This record gives sequence, structure tokens and C-alpha cells, in this order.
Amino acid sequence: MFTPALRHRYVRTVRRLLKATFCLSGRQVTRQDRIWKEWLALNKRAYLDLQELLSANVNDAFKARALTMLLIPDLELAPFAWENPPALKTYLFLPLEIDFSRFSPPLQRFATSLLETNIETVLASGTDGERGELLSFYNPLILQALAILNENDSQAARLFGCYQFDEERVDCSPFRRLLASAIPEEWKWRADQQAHRAILAESGTHRVLDRYILDIYLLGRDPSYGAALLAAQITFLLNLPDPAHLRFDSSYVVSTLERLSGAKWKVLRHCFVRQTVLPDRGACHRFRVYNESTLRGARAMHREFGRDDPELRTRLREIIMEGRKRLRQERAAANARQKRIDYVFALMQ
Repeated sequence: MFTPALRHRYVRTVRRLLKATFCLSGRQVTRQDRIWKEWLALNKRAYLDLQELLSANVNDAFKARALTMLLIPDLELAPFAWENPPALKTYLFLPLEIDFSRFSPPLQRFATSLLETNIETVLASGTDGERGELLSFYNPLILQALAILNENDSQAARLFGCYQFDEERVDCSPFRRLLASAIPEEWKWRADQQAHRAILAESGTHRVLDRYILDIYLLGRDPSYGAALLAAQITFLLNLPDPAHLRFDSSYVVSTLERLSGAKWKVLRHCFVRQTVLPDRGACHRFRVYNESTLRGARAMHREFGRDDPELRTRLREIIMEGRKRLRQERAAANARQKRIDYVFALMQ
């Protein structure tokens, strides 16, 4: 995957980066090479040894060497002495505990530049499939870099451009992971606009749209970005050519209305309520009251929009009445069950 020429360039680039970042002379680098080999002789050359070195009380230049070996796309590229099991190509797929925010400023600069070098090296090698798999491992590290870099830094823009949005994950999509991260809001806006373009370019399917709705829904109860971006997301969805495809859980509707409070978002709230309350989407998708929170939300919608919107007023009254009846029945059933449980336990005494 990595040609000899690419390996030579990588080794030269990383060693130059090490010298420049920590202001090392050639003699100092040579001396550190000898110390590095002595450290290797004392350890099993496992990734855990490298992680321990990152938190040890040692010179940052040695931490930079450990970081290089942990983040290297292929151990055959090693710019420092290293021996690894033949079957092991990289440590990237292991549960690495690396936190750029805890590094010293010089080590942070080395880490972000190393990350960019690694990504450039991967992009210059292999097939699309091989590159995509390796690049996906760098996604969490790109977010760490964006969190410490100034949003106007050109390096931050380059790293954002390398973020893999198409990575298939069951637990958390790359888009949702980015929105939930502690990076500047600017990158979240850019990611959202990129998602909008992907949705509009989609034809014959709603896979990207469904994923987008799921992501913002799952983030709705624990917001990690501002109300302005949320408003832009809702506005985009409501302006789609086929908004009837939208599916929102009732609790998300309520939490969204709470976040978009105030006169600034009143028109948007009204449009959102009409879209989620009035269309008949079947029992699983239309707005319904199923707990005290959604009952309070329905009442709040009725108070705010019922006077000027007769159609909405009528539907919300029906929803509130149905919900109150359902909650009473559920409470009655729960009380009856509890009485039965109490009775059975009394017999056991």
C-alpha cells in the first residue's frame, strides 16, 4: 500500500517536524534516538507502553515519538526504531486513550501537524477502500484537533476537509459525533450545510435524510450546539420538496419548541407545529400525548397558536383530550396492578 518513495518521504517529514517543533539540533535527535532504543529494550513494544509514555514525566520530544507510533497509518512507515508483530500494521483500531487538550502547546502543534501528515500520506496511497478505512480512524482525532485549533487556522480547514462523513457506524454517525463534539460552532454549520447538499442530491431514496433526522433527533435532548443552528436545521427540513416524509417523535417536537423559544422563532415554531401536528401519519408518527411532558407541550402549543389558527386549535384539543384519557387509563391500570401485587404479597406473609 505504501511505496518505498512514500515511506522515505514520510520518515523525512516526521523527523523534520520533530526537530522543528521542539527546536532540536541534529546531534540532539541522534542522542534521543539512542535513548529511544534503550527505552525499547526495557519494554515489550506494545501500544500500552506507548500510551504510558504519553503521560510520563519525560521530555515532550519522546512523547511525540510515542504519539507518532500510536497514530501511524502503517508501522512499516516508522520514522523511529520499532519492531512489531508481522500481523500488526497499525494501532489505530485499538482503544487509544489520547487527549490533545491535555498536551503542552508544543506537543499540540506536533500532534495536529502529525495528524495532517498521516492523512496526506494515506490519501497518496492504496485503493479508495483502503484509504477510507484508515481515514475513518482519524475522525475522532480530527475533532480533537479542531477543538484546539483556531477556527481561522488554515490547518483546521484542511483537517475538516478530511473528515469522513460517509463512515458507516451503528453506534454513532460521523455527522452526529461532530455536532456533539466540543469544536467551534463554525465547523458544525459547515457540516450541516454539507449534509443539506447530500440530502438534496439524493434521488430515489431517503437514506441520507432519514439519517439526518435521526441524528438531530438524538441530539435534541442534550443540545451541544446553539439554537440558531437548530433553527436552520428545522427550516431546511420544512422547506424540502416533500416535507410529508418528515418523522418526528413527540418528545423531540416538545424539546425543539422549548429550545426555539422567544419572539425570534415564533413563525418557525408555528410552521413546525403545523407540520408535526396536523398531517395524519398513523399512530406511530403523528404527534401524540403519551406522558406528562408531551401533555404540557400540547397545552403550550394550544395556548400559543390556538387562538389564531382554528385548524390547529381543533386538532390540538383532540390530541389533548385523547392524551388525558390515555394517561388516566394507564394510571388506573398501574394502580390496579399495584393493588394486585400488594394483595399477593399480603397472602405470602
